[in-house]
Amino acid sequence: SAQPAATETHTMKMPPVVARLLSYSSVREVTYQDWRLGLMFYSFLMAIFAYICIYTLLFSKGYLLIDNPIGTIGILLLDLFYIQPFTTLPYCSQSNMSVPGIVPQTCRAEPPQFVHYPNLEESAIFITTRVTEQLQNRSTYCQHMEYASCEWQDIDNSTTYILGNVENYPVQIQHSFFASRLNISRTSQSMAGVLLGSTGEVINPCDDFAPGACPANVSFGEAGEVDMVPVRTLMRAAGIPVSANDPGLASVLYNGSVIVVTILYDNTNRDSFDYDLKTFTYTAKVRLVNNFFRAYELYRPTPQTQMVMTRNGIRIVFVQSGTIGKFDFQVMLVQLVSGIGLLAVAKLVCDFLATHVLPQKDLYASCKTLVTPLVIDKRDMSVTEELLGHSRDPELRGSQLEYRPPRSVAVQ
Repeated sequence: SAQPAATETHTMKMPPVVARLLSYSSVREVTYQDWRLGLMFYSFLMAIFAYICIYTLLFSKGYLLIDNPIGTIGILLLDLFYIQPFTTLPYCSQSNMSVPGIVPQTCRAEPPQFVHYPNLEESAIFITTRVTEQLQNRSTYCQHMEYASCEWQDIDNSTTYILGNVENYPVQIQHSFFASRLNISRTSQSMAGVLLGSTGEVINPCDDFAPGACPANVSFGEAGEVDMVPVRTLMRAAGIPVSANDPGLASVLYNGSVIVVTILYDNTNRDSFDYDLKTFTYTAKVRLVNNFFRAYELYRPTPQTQMVMTRNGIRIVFVQSGTIGKFDFQVMLVQLVSGIGLLAVAKLVCDFLATHVLPQKDLYASCKTLVTPLVIDKRDMSVTEELLGHSRDPELRGSQLEYRPPRSVAVQ
């Protein structure tokens, strides 16, 4: 019987240039029997382990989901605990005391509602220390309110006086925070805190009273109690002199100042080996930022007269911030994965030293890199067959890709 004619099979060939561009590099595991590389690699492993487990997780608590809380605060100036007679205050002219550097002024006693101005300021309190009152009258040629350009003329001389005992007024501070991401909130009465001065020293408000004379409701940072301190305590924490015989106190009462109190909330105890996340604390640090502050107040008893009141005083601004944390598995997982990624860096460094730095770099490079023959079409033998030495091409038979390392290599 007749045999069917053989048909030629055509296969598409890949251009060699394109085939080389489309080459793929795989990872080849090579064991370097070199104690220098082994010592360096395991040193890297120990350092990475210490960084991930000891520093990141245990010390810095990298497993915490961190949130910056939003704070609210209420500040109130209360009645005096005690009144020091003006005759004992050198900055008052009623004392007839002469202290170098102090120019005494007339002192007046006013209720806290007058001293605290304005009463509805948020996150701050302005405590008036000196007042200058000037009564003015509308110019005679302009008697109509709609004339905005009308001038006002001073009537008689202005009156200036110091508010005596202003440094002894108690300030009540009630504050709280809310961490929205963690759904955690606390009030100052449910936390313990500490008051720090401008140089970091701990300030005790009872030190501003005579021994045994500290009122029972004066405290700061005691859990279950409302924070209440005299103005002189905040002044002392800011580095302002509080002695009545110090010219620095008289200068502040005359010119005013600006004090910033930074309240920081924390439950993470980061940078320490304390893992209690249920105890919340706060730290209030006081610092002086300006030696002058003035505000103006105007009111009109009649349409034709007005009183201009210039107030110098101590403005205390409260800033709330902090770090609140809560355990989160995903955050811990991210820390672990990012740390484990350092293992690849350790291998990369060791490979670079082996193939580019050490005296045996040529030998190690030949072990590290292997290039297969170029496969262009299906008629070319597979890479597996080449490595096994079963090539159809006589020129390739014999497994020219085979590499046999020497028995031993001397380390130089």
